[in-house]
Amino acid sequence: NNSIEVIIEKLSTYYNDSIIQIRQKAYYLTYKRAIIDANKNLAVSTLLNGCSDKEGLIVGQNIEYLKNFQLENFNEQAVKYINSKLSNHRVPHYSGFVQLAGFVNTGKDILFQKMLENSISPKLKWKIALALARMGDVEQLKFCMSKIKELPVNDSFVSSLFPDLIYIRQKESIDYCISVVNSNEKLCNSLNPDLSEKIVCGFRALEMLAPIIIDAPFVVDESGFLKT
Repeated sequence: NNSIEVIIEKLSTYYNDSIIQIRQKAYYLTYKRAIIDANKNLAVSTLLNGCSDKEGLIVGQNIEYLKNFQLENFNEQAVKYINSKLSNHRVPHYSGFVQLAGFVNTGKDILFQKMLENSISPKLKWKIALALARMGDVEQLKFCMSKIKELPVNDSFVSSLFPDLIYIRQKESIDYCISVVNSNEKLCNSLNPDLSEKIVCGFRALEMLAPIIIDAPFVVDESGFLKT
């Protein structure tokens, strides 16, 4: 069993390989080893370096990997790097960097300025609002929650807006998630194609809530499905 340090050293030449798939695989192997290694900071720095890759596919992949680490895995240099990506909203996967910025609590001033720019799409403005809400901005939290509560709870809500509520990580957003879980209204469709009857939405909601609640009485397996 090689440590993450040894793995990264062995893969160092492959991060810069001319073939996209090889670079992609090198970062994938780094991520897979890092999630079971104690020293995650080095892996986070390596994956962030890959976010400067000229291939957007690799940037997007690495951002998704980075979302699965803990806040303490991002050192000061990593936070500065994420902050540096916020000035130009035309960089590949900008909304992903916005999400990371909200996670590590950086770039508030830049994001506020971006919200005022006419060239920013409504979809991106929403991502910025979510990041600011996560960082504790009261107005943006109020804005996000009001928009979300206007919409009916159904399959689309659970798949697209529930992740946003969980990302915000504020008491108001998590309380609303729990209210959906506790609802007995049958507003969602079963994933079982043979079952036409509507079901409560709480089951799928629990799958997203389980990983973020300490000492939750329910857990998910490696595939993200509830163990029940």
